[in-house]
Amino acid sequence: MPTLDTSRKHVSEVVATVSKTGTEGAINYHYALVDVKGSTTIEPIGTPLVFDDTDAFVVYSAAADITGLTNDSTLPDGSPIAVTVGTYEGVGANFDDVTLTSTATKMWVIYRGEGGVKDAGIVWGSANAASQTAYKLQLEKQRLAVVEAQTQADPSFI
Repeated sequence: MPTLDTSRKHVSEVVATVSKTGTEGAINYHYALVDVKGSTTIEPIGTPLVFDDTDAFVVYSAAADITGLTNDSTLPDGSPIAVTVGTYEGVGANFDDVTLTSTATKMWVIYRGEGGVKDAGIVWGSANAASQTAYKLQLEKQRLAVVEAQTQADPSFI
């Protein structure tokens, strides 16, 4: 019997849903392979990124400013933010953490919808509550609904 790896995060822990239209016929509407730079080690799935206003994406933090960007990003629609969903091997690839340097590393991201991402699956790092709120608002502008975790489902009977 096959054994599933449970030690690493799976893309389904971040991506709640994507539109059927964007995934059929090899359109690949929601995802893109982008350059990521930095000086830290990150989780390949669930790391929030912001465009560095020049040529690559960097890890989003409390110091990042989404609204102050003057250039469109390298994404097909110029979106300023994205969330990692795998290493260069493909969407869902998560074999080991990725060490970022000043040399660009290719990573797959989800950046536009119709779709949704799970807030609980995003690795916020140093981003404070206000920064997280700003990031979530931008995700909504990029047509990616942010699904908040529910603590309890209360049944109701009619």
